[in-house]
Amino acid sequence: MSKRFNRIQIIALLAILLSTITANALARQAAWEPFPDSPQFESYVYNPKDHTVSGKITGTDTPKKYGVVIFIQVPGSDIWWVKPDFDHCVTPVDGNRLFSAKAYTAGEVSDKNAAYYTICLVDKSFKLSNPNDLDGALAAAYDFKSEQPTDPTTPRFESAAYTEDHYVEGRVLGDYSNLDLLLFIHVESAGYWIKPSIDGARSPILKDGYFRIQAYSPDAPNDLLADEFEIYLVNKGFQLNGPSDIDGARAAALAYTIGSTDPIDSTVPHDMLTSTPAIEPISTPTPTPIPPHFDTTSIYYDEADNYVKGTVLGDPSDLSNCNIMLFIYVPNSGDNCWWVKPTLADQLSPVNPVDGSFYIQAYSDYPPEAYYSDVTYATKYELYLVNDGQTVGVHGHDKVKSIDAYKGVRGQ
Repeated sequence: MSKRFNRIQIIALLAILLSTITANALARQAAWEPFPDSPQFESYVYNPKDHTVSGKITGTDTPKKYGVVIFIQVPGSDIWWVKPDFDHCVTPVDGNRLFSAKAYTAGEVSDKNAAYYTICLVDKSFKLSNPNDLDGALAAAYDFKSEQPTDPTTPRFESAAYTEDHYVEGRVLGDYSNLDLLLFIHVESAGYWIKPSIDGARSPILKDGYFRIQAYSPDAPNDLLADEFEIYLVNKGFQLNGPSDIDGARAAALAYTIGSTDPIDSTVPHDMLTSTPAIEPISTPTPTPIPPHFDTTSIYYDEADNYVKGTVLGDPSDLSNCNIMLFIYVPNSGDNCWWVKPTLADQLSPVNPVDGSFYIQAYSDYPPEAYYSDVTYATKYELYLVNDGQTVGVHGHDKVKSIDAYKGVRGQ
């Protein structure tokens, strides 16, 4: 009888012990992170001083299994780019659940003016299919966040739109005290042109960051046929190389935005409207001939035959009167390193009046040492469009009176 009672006691004790172990295990589990893992961002912040996104994750007790992928979008573009680069796209999370991801690629100045960034929490082994594969990162993400950089001093556009009275208006945010605006419009078959004029190329930013810029020249009715505009924030004092030097504006811009000419109602406050001079409106235009000018997107130095090639836009009747002067820059070739090509006697090269094309020999045939120097050492070139038959000296690139000019770098 006593032996049987002892066995019952033993079974009861075992039951009590098992329940105690189970209760302790549940208590420990309750103190841990949720199971299974449900990682997510706990906090994150953009640091404008070093252009990184730092933060902390939660929801896991194995944080080293995860990493962060960051994409940015620069002003005026709808394309997302992974940072800092495609081969190092995943920034690991450390054992304390912390991360710090670079939001820029070394040498890419525009990255530090990012308009938006998106961070994705993924497995550390995650691979992208291409540098723009934000959709792939989002599909694999346990969590993601998308924000604007938070540095209040960074110059950027809050808005920019084309109005019914043919102005571009909007607002700039950040520190714009030493900045001006450059407005270009695009007209089909004519390319990009600064507005309202080359003399008034830089437009001021008004009170509280608002701006309102006339998007046409009174003597150019075709301006009202514009299909797109681009507007740039540049440093005060910046100078364009000509009325269609949009490449110069793009290179100098601290921020920019692109928009269509579909009109909207005015959004600039009424007291800002009185800050801009009234311009006599012009009537709805009929197409008129466009002054000859370089199609800057078509010009290149052809390394295969050492010719500079491209296209001039304009009316065929005007193109038939146009010529182009080409100068190349050969370092250490004398006191003045700019040389007219192909020769002093043949410094005026014709433009094909049918399609506006041109191709110009960028070297001298004789003497042999001149040929070798031209094709081997030339680093940049300048083109001048003229219509009056003028000629200049062999080093006279700064004496040309042109109707348009283009500056290029060999290899670009």
